[in-house]
Amino acid sequence: MERIPRDRILDLLPLMLAFAVAWLVIGTWIARWDYPYDLEWMEGGMLAHAWRLQQGLELYPAPNPDFIPFVYPPGYTSILALLGNVWTLGHPLGRAMSALSSLAAAAAVVFGVHRHGGSAAIGVMAAAVFLGTYASSGAFMDLVRPDSGHVALLAWSIVLGLEDRRGAAAAAGLLLAASFLFKHNAAAYGLPMALGIAMRSGWRQGLAFAMSAALPALGATLYMQGVSDGRFLNYLISVPGSHPLVANRGWPNGAAEIGEALTLPLVGSALWMAVRTPKMAQLSLRFVAVSAGLVALVLGVYGYGIESLSGVRHPSAWVRIATFSSIGVLAFVGVLTAVRRRSDTSWRLVYGAGIGGVALATAMLMRAHHGGFINVFLPAHWVVAFAVGMAAARARQTYGGWLTTSVLAFGFSAHLLVVAWDFPTDKFRPTEEDREAGARVVAQVAACTGPVHSPYAAWIPVQAGFAPSMHAIALWDVTHKRGPFRAHVEGLHEAAREQYWGCVVDGGSRPLGISIPAHYVPSERFSIQGGVFRPKTGWRARPTQILTPKP
Repeated sequence: MERIPRDRILDLLPLMLAFAVAWLVIGTWIARWDYPYDLEWMEGGMLAHAWRLQQGLELYPAPNPDFIPFVYPPGYTSILALLGNVWTLGHPLGRAMSALSSLAAAAAVVFGVHRHGGSAAIGVMAAAVFLGTYASSGAFMDLVRPDSGHVALLAWSIVLGLEDRRGAAAAAGLLLAASFLFKHNAAAYGLPMALGIAMRSGWRQGLAFAMSAALPALGATLYMQGVSDGRFLNYLISVPGSHPLVANRGWPNGAAEIGEALTLPLVGSALWMAVRTPKMAQLSLRFVAVSAGLVALVLGVYGYGIESLSGVRHPSAWVRIATFSSIGVLAFVGVLTAVRRRSDTSWRLVYGAGIGGVALATAMLMRAHHGGFINVFLPAHWVVAFAVGMAAARARQTYGGWLTTSVLAFGFSAHLLVVAWDFPTDKFRPTEEDREAGARVVAQVAACTGPVHSPYAAWIPVQAGFAPSMHAIALWDVTHKRGPFRAHVEGLHEAAREQYWGCVVDGGSRPLGISIPAHYVPSERFSIQGGVFRPKTGWRARPTQILTPKP
């Protein structure tokens, strides 16, 4: 009888835990999939974008009483609108798209680690590490939003960029361009990817990647600029650029928040790089150990001293110490290796470190953006999970043996066990009370006269028989003093003064603004108690009452 290899025996526990984590996450997706109301308050706004495309209406008009677009490219909503011609346009369709995209992103981890690390089993474990960040990125993996599609396309672009085969560089570039059309910060990944591919396969392959990524993205941008009379880039760049930044929400607190979800994987990757650096940089083990230890000590003390911020989660002292020590060691050994090897710097170092740096920088920048939520960590979580899988697979390839295999099995098991143990099974799932309350809200709104302004639940009017509403966050986006559409806000005040809307569905604790309180009065409250019918993540505003024009 053939003996079972010991590494397969040791893989059994972490693989079982990986499937347990996947089961918990996918089970939550299934429980949420057919809920017909917003799980996150921007879901209805995304559906409104797709609805406009189906109606042949402009997607990036000047702000008006009916619609203001979100600051996203049109990729996700265009596909949603197209599929909505085959299946019903609504929350289940949008969530199915995002859930399948998240599974595709996890599959990219498995494929990449198997192809370039030599271990499908570790690829599955690393994919579960990514799925296990579901709660830490705000439970956005299955929402009616572009986040998951953006990450899936970016993930497969990164993985195909590792392939030294004919056509792979061009395919990676096309996928990056597609990711750009979901969320435009994908463009930042192009430079390290192009440099790494050129270093590995020559300038022609680097150019093939760059042209495949840049030309479709540029063509789509120019087209959107043309059909929107120049407003497209104003919405994507100038509008967010007018918003305030809270710098320490990004660094250091944002980095600490990423580390809170992936503390053990980050520490393991830093240790692996420290062990590998003496050989890669042709330096003594003692020198690298002492110098990396000093860097870890200094950054650990820095992490310990980070003060808490109001309004955002403050990770524990141990998490902050481990996170900043690991980031410091990874940066130090990467620079050390690059400096020592100069002319023959490994393309993998440029490719991997560049992508990691971009993932961290973009996540922190978007978290620092006023109102930036933790969903911005999703691409960084994927990059860390993939890097951990590659490091673990390479460690097994390089050292093998019982000790290495045992350490890796223990590390993955410990992390996945904590994720499974702490997984918030019920926190993100809607209840029957939520469904019943939503049905009552829709029935009451259906008795209104249109048009209906429902800024906190933009799809409720459609379910009540009207056109979708302008969204509150889109209005907030354009009202900043330095924004390019500030002058158009007066038109919204005028709409309120003229009582353009037949009904206004109020909600949340903040005033509706745009002169609505002065020209509308409460006429009917919704009978909702406690936390029922609140979104399960993001801004927790819900409809509370109907306002009608003052006599």
